[in-house]
Amino acid sequence: MEQPGAGAEGGRSGAFPFLVALDDPAAIGAEGPEVDPLKVLTSLIGPQEPWVSPQEGDLWFAAGLVITHRLSYVTSFRVTHMEEQQRMDEREWADNPRLNAWTATQAASFETCSPFDMGGWDFSIESLDPLEDLLRGRFTSYEDIRAARDSQLVTLAAWYLGEVHIRHHGAQWQCRPEPDPHGLGHDQPYVTIPFDRADEHPPADDDPDQDGRPLTLPADELHALFLRGPDHHLRDTLTRYRPRDW
Repeated sequence: MEQPGAGAEGGRSGAFPFLVALDDPAAIGAEGPEVDPLKVLTSLIGPQEPWVSPQEGDLWFAAGLVITHRLSYVTSFRVTHMEEQQRMDEREWADNPRLNAWTATQAASFETCSPFDMGGWDFSIESLDPLEDLLRGRFTSYEDIRAARDSQLVTLAAWYLGEVHIRHHGAQWQCRPEPDPHGLGHDQPYVTIPFDRADEHPPADDDPDQDGRPLTLPADELHALFLRGPDHHLRDTLTRYRPRDW
């Protein structure tokens, strides 16, 4: 494409319509988000001193604009479709018979299982301290508590920790609707922020493609008490909901 005004008259390049359009899209015939390729072409060949001299082969120029616009639309559609699919998947993971049965069982056991049936367990952040004391007093190592991971006490403690996350930070339970077909154990209940609130937890600057929402596996956090040492506490799991600039 020949650009008139080059060389001795190069000062005209700053008025090239595509450069002006960076601040004023109307300079190339744009009307809001829509761009008419024919209007763009007219803005380039229409002035008394045209930017582009009509010649054989000009048709590719307008067609190229159409293709660019269509690719932009297709990309936008794909992203929107993927987000909607993830939203639908998470709805299923947050509301399915397997998860609902598990949470209902824990809620019922909480009313009758010692020591939770003795009162004082109000799902406050402060109540995580006596829960931690209970576990550290009952178990002595990671291997010890992991061996008891299916016991009523450990299961209830994991549920209680998750409920504190839910009641104080609006998280929700999620779980694979069906057991892990590969038998890897990646199907235990966890808590995370609902997908509809994902914008409250943007991804890290150095990994923009990663989901920025905090995700906590309560059972793993109980086990980790005996790996991270006495300076790590269950209440620390709630700090991951803080804004990233804290």
